[in-house]
Amino acid sequence: MLKFFYLNFLICIFFIQTAYSKTDSSNNPKIFIMDSIVVTASRIPALYSSTLRIVHNISNNEIINSPVQSINCLLKNIPNVDVRQRGPFDVQSDIGIRGGTFDQTLILVNGIKVNDAQTGHHNLDLPLSIFDIEKIEVLEGSGSRVLGPNAFGGAINFITKEVKENELSLNISGGEFGFFNLSGSLSYNIGNLNNYLSLAKTGSSGYITDTDFQNWNIFYQGGISTAVGNFNANIGYTKKDFGANSFYTPAFPNQYESTNTLFVSAKYSTGDKLKYTVNLYYRQHSDKFELFRNYPESWYPGHNYHLTNNIGGSSDFSLGWLGGNTSFGVELHNENINSNVLGNATGDSINVPGEPGAYFTKYASRDNLSLFFEHNVNLKNFYLSGGFMINWITDYNWETYGGFDAGYKINDKLHIISSINQSFRVPTFTDLYYSGPSNIGNPKLKPEEAVTYEVGIKYLNENTNSFLTLFHRDGKDIIDWIRSADTLLWQSMNLTNVSSIGTEFSFSYYPTEKILNILPIKSVMLSYTYIWMSKQSGNFLSNYVLDYLKHKLTFNLQYMLYDDLGVNWKVLLESREGTYLDAASNTEKDYQPFLLLDAQIYYNFKSFRFYVEGTNLLNTFYRDHSYVPTPGRWLICGFSHNLKLDDNGN
Repeated sequence: MLKFFYLNFLICIFFIQTAYSKTDSSNNPKIFIMDSIVVTASRIPALYSSTLRIVHNISNNEIINSPVQSINCLLKNIPNVDVRQRGPFDVQSDIGIRGGTFDQTLILVNGIKVNDAQTGHHNLDLPLSIFDIEKIEVLEGSGSRVLGPNAFGGAINFITKEVKENELSLNISGGEFGFFNLSGSLSYNIGNLNNYLSLAKTGSSGYITDTDFQNWNIFYQGGISTAVGNFNANIGYTKKDFGANSFYTPAFPNQYESTNTLFVSAKYSTGDKLKYTVNLYYRQHSDKFELFRNYPESWYPGHNYHLTNNIGGSSDFSLGWLGGNTSFGVELHNENINSNVLGNATGDSINVPGEPGAYFTKYASRDNLSLFFEHNVNLKNFYLSGGFMINWITDYNWETYGGFDAGYKINDKLHIISSINQSFRVPTFTDLYYSGPSNIGNPKLKPEEAVTYEVGIKYLNENTNSFLTLFHRDGKDIIDWIRSADTLLWQSMNLTNVSSIGTEFSFSYYPTEKILNILPIKSVMLSYTYIWMSKQSGNFLSNYVLDYLKHKLTFNLQYMLYDDLGVNWKVLLESREGTYLDAASNTEKDYQPFLLLDAQIYYNFKSFRFYVEGTNLLNTFYRDHSYVPTPGRWLICGFSHNLKLDDNGN
C-alpha cells in the first residue's frame, strides 16, 4: 500500500508538470546573485565576488524551498560537505569538509564557536531549528588563521534571522513513523529594540526499533542600536532524547542517549572606519549515554555522564585605510569537563544534576589564548589577503599559524584565486581520556597540523555562479586510533600523516526568463567533488581517518508549475572509501555507492505555504556509518503561515 502511495506521489508531480508546463508564471520571483552579498570567510567581511576562498552561501530562500525538515539534511546537499547521519532530523550527525573528520570541522552560530570539547559527535547540538536560520556560510579548506583551532577542513557559520518587521510565524508538519514538527516564532520591534523568539518540538516513534526521538528547541535573539554602538544577545536551549540503535557498537544495539545544550552570547560593535567588536559567550552541554536502554547485563557498571563548559570572549579591531583593511584582536576561552569516564580522577564524587545515585568522579580543563592579525588589500585587478594567529593552549607551547590568499580579476565576471594556509586541531577530551575494553586514550596527544594549497577559477554574473578548484592538503601528527598486528587494543596516537588531493566543480544558475520557452525555472544547481587520500602510519593498523567521500555528485532543480505552485528535486550520489564491519556476517565490507532522490511540491497562497515532500524516494539502502541503519522512504506534509503584525501586536 505504501509503495502504491509513493508511486502516485511521483506520478502526480509528473502529470501536474505536463499539464502546466507552458503556463506563464507572472508571480515567479526572479532571483539574482547580487554583489551586495557579504560573506565572512575572513575577519574582514568581503563582497562575495571578491572573496579569495571557496565559500558556499545558502540563502533563506534556498532553505525554505529545500525538501528537508532538518539542518543535517540541508547540509547533505552542499558540495564537499560529508554528513554521516546517525539519527535523522538533527538527532545526531557527524560533519566533515574536504575529507576531514567530524572533529576537524568548526561550527559557529553568528560567528561564535560552538564545537563540543567532549567529542565532535555533539557539534550539531544547536539551539536552533531550520526555521531560525537566515543563511549558512560554508568555508572550505583551512580556516585556522582566521577562526583558530578546529577549522582544520573548513567551517560552517549559521546566521540567524534578522528582525525586519513585526511577524508571527507558524510551521506544522507530520508524516510517516509518527513524525511531527511544531514550531513558531515571533519577530517584534519595540522602538530600537529588535526581538526574535522561537519555539520548536520535533519527534518520531522511529523508523525501526530504538530510533524514536524527541527534540525541543527554544531560541531568543535581541538587538538594539544606540548612539554608542550596537548591542546583540542570543540565548538558546535544546534537549534531545533518542534511541541510539547501534550508535557505537552492534553488539548491544538497544542504546539510548540524552543531551542538553545551553548557549548564551552577547556582542557589542561600534565604529565606522575603525570598527571595534566585543563578543562574550558561554556553552554548556550535558550528555547521558546508556549502553543498555532496557535490561542491562549484570556486568554493566552504569551509564556514562558528561558535562562540558565553554566560556570565553574575544575583542576585534578593524581599520580601513589607504593601505587596505587591517584587522587584529584577541580571544580567550576555557573548556572543562566533569565526567565519570573522561578526565583525571579527582578523588571526589559530585552529584550529576537530575540523576540520583550518579556521580562525576573525573575532571579536565584547559585554557586557550589566541592573538590574530590580518590584512586585505586591492591593487586594481589584484586581491591580496594574509595573516597569522598565535595560539597558546594549556599543556602545549606557543604556536603560530599563518596563510596567504591571492586573486586576480580577469574581468568583472571571471576571477582566479589561490591560497596557502596552515591549520590545526586540538584533541578532544575523548581523544585524550577515553578508555574501554578495546580502546585507550592518550593524554600526551599533540594538536594535529596541516598545510593546504589551493588554486581555482570563479565565474560570477547576475544569474550564474560557478567555480572549479583544485586543492592539496598535507597533514602531519594526525590523531588516529591505531594498533599493532599482535594486539586488539586501539590507542589514539599522533603517528599518522595524511595527504589529500581533491577537485570540486560547482554550477548554479538562476534564470531570468523561461528556458526554451517551456518551464519557468527558478534555479539549477550541479556540483561534483573528487578526493583522493593516502595515509602513512608506519607498521601500525589504522581504524580512523580514511572513511571519506571519494565521489560526491549533487543536482538540484527548482521550477514553477503554475503561478505559485512549485517543485524542487534533489539528487545526491555518494561513493565512500573504507570498510565497515558487517554485524550479520562479522566480516569487513566495502562501503557501496548510493543514490538518493528527494522532492518537494509546494503551493504559496497569500501568507500560507502548503507542501508535500519525500526523502529517499527510491527507498535506497545505504550506510553513512558502520553499524547504524539509515531510514528508507519518508513522506511528510505540512504548512506554514506568516502573519504580519502592526505596532500594537495585532
